[in-house]
Amino acid sequence: MSKGKRSRRPSGHPAKVAVRRERDAARRAGAPPGPDSVARWIVRAAQELTSPLDAELWASHVLGVLWDQRYRPPLEEAASPDYSLILGEPLIEAAAKLGGEGARTALSIISAVDDGELGMRAGELAKQLELGSGDGRPSWFGEVGDAKITGAAVMREDVFDDACTVFLEARHASGETHAVGVLIDNNLGVLAKAILLADSIDRVAEVMRKHPRRDGKLTLERITPGVAAGRIDAAIALTEMTLEPPVADDYARLRGLALLRVDEASHFEPVPERTRWSTRSSVRLRTTRRLTRQVCSPSRPRRSTSGWRPGSCRRSPFRITSGSASPLASRRPRH
Repeated sequence: MSKGKRSRRPSGHPAKVAVRRERDAARRAGAPPGPDSVARWIVRAAQELTSPLDAELWASHVLGVLWDQRYRPPLEEAASPDYSLILGEPLIEAAAKLGGEGARTALSIISAVDDGELGMRAGELAKQLELGSGDGRPSWFGEVGDAKITGAAVMREDVFDDACTVFLEARHASGETHAVGVLIDNNLGVLAKAILLADSIDRVAEVMRKHPRRDGKLTLERITPGVAAGRIDAAIALTEMTLEPPVADDYARLRGLALLRVDEASHFEPVPERTRWSTRSSVRLRTTRRLTRQVCSPSRPRRSTSGWRPGSCRRSPFRITSGSASPLASRRPRH
């Protein structure tokens, strides 16, 4: 090295180093969190739950995040009927490694709500965690995934009948009642398009009386829970078989809860195949194809899923809160 000439650091000029560090920091900030950080969030969130319905909503949202990302697996794994296991197993295994009652509670709740391979795996991991001095889970934990269906109804327009909302009402042993409603679009081949959560079917009827439609053609009719469960199951199944279905933004968040209530309905009545496609099926099929071409455009941005916070799934008396290549065959029967 010549005398008087300053040597440069191996890392490069200080100005370029600063730019590179800033770029790397921005890249790290925009990168999705890894399984370990997500697992810590899962465990913390599970410890803040306050009721069986709160726990079911939380697990339903976790499953909804996986549903929103169902097209992410590599091509060789995309044909799997259980995308949730491919995407979710690293998360629940990371949660199990954290150990403790919080991890055990989180895994047990996911197992109670999901009846697929991911739920089975979560249950296995929960059993493998050693118990401390007694069972530290909350007193309401046994009610998760175990509610009694108390009623059902369908809300529809008498004139156009373009869509209807099918409700299943349920009550936990602690007395908390809620109703899950699935909006079924008749113009899209009876496809499930949105999900709402209400206090009860009676509360829905009360809101309808206080805020009637100007034409007065919106009706609410009581039906048997088995019929309602069959219609909801068929509609969600069609959504599952539709590539990028045109569903509401929060459809995924409540999808797991709706399927959970369907599985709890007694005297389940499946929808006959001919009933699923009415005399307007050709028009609906053309509409579905047109929408599929629109939503499958490469320029269409993907929806992002916002983070869940304890209490963020709290419902108003009547509010739409609510998106597939995987069939429902991977669901294991609960009956």
